[in-house]
Amino acid sequence: MPPYEMALVLRNAANMKLLKESLKGACKQIWEQGGLIKKVENLGKRELPHPTKSHRNRLTHGHYFCIQFDNSVDGMRQVEHKLRNADEVVKFGIIGRREENQRPCQIGQCLFGELPHPEHERHAYKKRVLKKFKAKLV
Repeated sequence: MPPYEMALVLRNAANMKLLKESLKGACKQIWEQGGLIKKVENLGKRELPHPTKSHRNRLTHGHYFCIQFDNSVDGMRQVEHKLRNADEVVKFGIIGRREENQRPCQIGQCLFGELPHPEHERHAYKKRVLKKFKAKLV
């Protein structure tokens, strides 16, 4: 399953319980399509770049979230379709993301021979000493 990142803007709910339910609903859409949510980040309440018209009033603020998840391509399309029709979602965008590969030696102990090998060090030292010794003989 390819990794995705979704920027999500939800309606400015006066009640935090309503906001929490809206976020759960968006995450539930991902989960129901077979997705795996890796990270949900709350970016807080911010002013919208352009006020949007709702069926009741004009929205000027929204709650921003960033959700990282893995899902199939078809599942991601279903999530897009369902979020497009959700009333509590002001705006959203889904992009594919690339996971950076980390070298194993940066995470823990290196097992791939990148650490100095004692036998190699002896061999290199022996070459240097013989080279110096031959230079002195000449």
